[in-house]
Amino acid sequence: MEVARPQVSFTLSRELREIEIIIRYLEERYLLKLSQHIITEHIVNPLYFRDTLNSYLGSAFSIEPILTQSAWFRPHNVSEDIPNLYFVGAGTHPGGGLPGVITSGKIVAQLIDNVRVADEKTDLALEQIEH
Repeated sequence: MEVARPQVSFTLSRELREIEIIIRYLEERYLLKLSQHIITEHIVNPLYFRDTLNSYLGSAFSIEPILTQSAWFRPHNVSEDIPNLYFVGAGTHPGGGLPGVITSGKIVAQLIDNVRVADEKTDLALEQIEH
């Protein structure tokens, strides 16, 4: 699967300038003396996702949402190569965003439960054959 690579470069100095512009804008129009009340700042950008959260290419929501990486074309919840390996999260079916992540977790939980039930039925059938 081809993954789109971001063409934007992120630098702390550029982001700090942009933050200053936004704060100045807000102070001039809505929030007088805003900068005097800021105690701490935390910047989250693709570099944070890449370096701190170990997210591939700094992506916050996994693969690029284009047609060939959407819905059924996303990585499926069960590995096709490794038995008993399951995937959940924004990068898997059904997709990104909180509803998609929660739904992928529910899908995998049901898949695992289905395997457990099938294993129990197989064990029971084998026991009956042996006796």
